[in-house]
Amino acid sequence: MGPDAVTVDIAIDGDEWLRIYEGTACRVRGRARDGRSVVFPAGILQPYMDYEGVYGTFVITYNSEGRFHSVHKIADLPKDTPSTPLD
Repeated sequence: MGPDAVTVDIAIDGDEWLRIYEGTACRVRGRARDGRSVVFPAGILQPYMDYEGVYGTFVITYNSEGRFHSVHKIADLPKDTPSTPLD
């Protein structure tokens, strides 16, 4: 059986991303487009980070045990999108 997936909109500005870099936050909390609440390691978004932060719609795939498999950016989001919570 192949991996399952969720689609999430993520908006993390550069200042918030610094919390991840400094180690005071390590997880992203969000709501998938299908309404599910999702929590995942912030580090999976590292390839999509730039000086302004991370803004986009992502498909995150995971295995049957709920472990991360892959992440792909499928669209950009405006920089004024409300921030995604970090833990």
